[in-house]
Amino acid sequence: MTNKNINIIYRLSFLSMTMIFAILLFLKENIYKYAYVIAMLEAFTTAIYWSTYQLYLYNVSKEFKDIKNYMSIQIMSKYVINILFVLFFGSMITFTSYKEVFLISIIIGI
Repeated sequence: MTNKNINIIYRLSFLSMTMIFAILLFLKENIYKYAYVIAMLEAFTTAIYWSTYQLYLYNVSKEFKDIKNYMSIQIMSKYVINILFVLFFGSMITFTSYKEVFLISIIIGI
């Protein structure tokens, strides 16, 4: 896969997650009726996100000959992205509302 295709699929995963957020906001109290469908959509979105994430790291690591460099870049990137994502969106939810996180997710997805 080329980097262009990986980026397109990666962005589609954000768009898919945004759609899940929209569904959750729309359903409100009736969410329990569609729990299995939402869980399947979320699992699909997570699979798309992490598979393209791993492909991206693999393509970046092709430039390096040593597996040690690849592993260190992969591990550092993974933990930095995980920490920043949780800090940013967690603080956004705490200080503002779900609607603003939803809007940011839409912008990132585009």
